[in-house]
Formats: sequence, C-alpha cells, structure tokens
Amino acid sequence: MELLTKLNAFIIATSVTLFIVTFVLKLPHLISNQPQLVNLYYVKNFHKNVPLDFLLIFVYLYIPLYVASFFQIKTKVSTIAIIVLCTTLLTGGFCYYSRSFPMSSSFFSKWFHKAGYSVIVYDIILLICTYLIYDYLLTMTKHS
Repeated sequence: MELLTKLNAFIIATSVTLFIVTFVLKLPHLISNQPQLVNLYYVKNFHKNVPLDFLLIFVYLYIPLYVASFFQIKTKVSTIAIIVLCTTLLTGGFCYYSRSFPMSSSFFSKWFHKAGYSVIVYDIILLICTYLIYDYLLTMTKHS
C-alpha cells in the first residue's frame, strides 16, 4: 500500500509540475532561450518525451532522496539542498560530457550545446517543485 501511495504521489507531482512549469509558465523557454528545441521536445514529440521525462525525473529524484535517507536527513531545506547538489552534478556532468564532443543530431546533444549550463537551473526548478508536491501529498495522506 505504501508503494502504491508513493507511486501515485510521484505521478501526480510530476504531472502537475510538468504542466505548470513547462506548459503554463514555459520556464524551459525562458531559461534556455531555445524555444524551438523546447517545442520539439515537449510539443512535437510529446508522446515519447513526456514519458521519458517521468523516467528521468524519477531517477533524478530517487538519487538525492536516497542520499538524504542514507544520511538520515529529515528537514525539507536539507533535502532540497541535496536535490540541488545532485541535480547540479548530474546535469552539469551530462552537459560537460556532451559539450566535449561536436554537436550531433540527437536532441540532448543539441540541447546541451545550444542551451548550455542554463539547463541546470531548469532541472533544479523542475525537481524541487516535483519534490515539494510529492512530499506534500505524502504528508497529506499520512494525516488522513
């Protein structure tokens, strides 16, 4: 039952975050200054990239939550700091790696080459929002 609750909370949190941050506020457009690439990823290829984002967000969120659990970190502020640190290392590492090669035709190669390290900011916002909604939903279900 707990696993199902966590899975439902994750799906709702990710859906709400992607909808508000990406489609309503259009933060990836603003942060990356690459609206054509963002539209290619989220609009034209919606059917395959939104499920991919669910997987990426799950992995990106699981790592810092595991680190927080391992070090028995209980506060939201500390957990958010770990999310920021892990996201910076992961996205920054992928960006550095991708930019060490010539730009290819793959979306992520174009994304990291054209948007650069600004994508770290977008990923951090996406993950913190997802975490806060996820944590809220889990807290709410524990008190009902």
